[in-house]
Amino acid sequence: MIELTVEQQGAIAAIEAWYKGDKQIFKLFGPAGSGKSFLSYAILETLGVPFVQVVYTGKGAQVLKEKSGHPTHTIHRAIYKCVSPPGRPPTYVFNDKSPLSKVPLTVVDEGGMVGARIVADLKRAANRILVLGDPHQLPPIKDSLSELQKNPDYQLTEIHRQAEGSPILEMATRARNGLHVPTTVNHRDVNYEDYDVVLVGRNNTRKAIIQSERKRQGLPGNRVEVGERLICIRNNHDLGIMNGTMWHVLGVRGEQLLVASEDDAEPITVDYDPKVLFEKITWQKSDHLLNKGAAFFYFSNAITVHKAQGSEWDSVLLVDESFCFRDNARKWLYTGITRAAKHLDIVR
Repeated sequence: MIELTVEQQGAIAAIEAWYKGDKQIFKLFGPAGSGKSFLSYAILETLGVPFVQVVYTGKGAQVLKEKSGHPTHTIHRAIYKCVSPPGRPPTYVFNDKSPLSKVPLTVVDEGGMVGARIVADLKRAANRILVLGDPHQLPPIKDSLSELQKNPDYQLTEIHRQAEGSPILEMATRARNGLHVPTTVNHRDVNYEDYDVVLVGRNNTRKAIIQSERKRQGLPGNRVEVGERLICIRNNHDLGIMNGTMWHVLGVRGEQLLVASEDDAEPITVDYDPKVLFEKITWQKSDHLLNKGAAFFYFSNAITVHKAQGSEWDSVLLVDESFCFRDNARKWLYTGITRAAKHLDIVR
């Protein structure tokens, strides 16, 4: 049995006291390696109440379910439901019979990913909410700051001894403390196929990698093929497609795609603009589809660290472009490093 530190014992005592009160939300923050996830299960065992885990991204839900063995949903899937009015495309509305309403406690992992609009519906759907967050990660972009992203009720600071010796967490700690993080591979030796995902900072870098990889794979330069992976670049609450979520292409017909998300949801058919996908125009200029409730995607051969927030992959190549982010350089590098679960290479 793992012995809890004094700091972790203090967190459990604070959460027990919170649960006996009437405040809806408790926020537990800590850096990578501080044992937030391990501690959350010790807390749940202590409380002894039914709970549901939720996380912002489909990839995050998949990873958390595999790690914990507990059912895990995306937040969107847990609090909204799909309706199909006659003669109209499917849309998502608030689910007043959400599974969160049926349990005493909801655990929100990666709470810093959740913007203000969704937090309001989350509070409406759930009873008590335990939020796990990391103040050293990048804040979400293009969304208003929510109450889940600030003012923790308890903050862990110590790196748990089970995490010591992990090369990834050692690099994350160096980045968090503003220390130099060395490269691990020469750019001339990189083979993008060796990694589950390639993370970058600049859009020009992302575009160049996508173009070179699709060309190398013999894929056409003007159409998407079945089997390719995409990333959503704009929230569409009606379709249930959220910015930063990953999708697999199952079918292509004109300006429509059949896609499935990483959280194993039912496939859906969406309108899309090939010019946006191939980045000939921005989604704001897709006039003929913008008002039709279309979905907007990029290819995900390479993605920015901002878009990767809330997700995790076994093997990651991080192209270190932290120098582009000035005041957020530490958070950018730390966030990119902590997307890797088992293997990380850094190249400059």
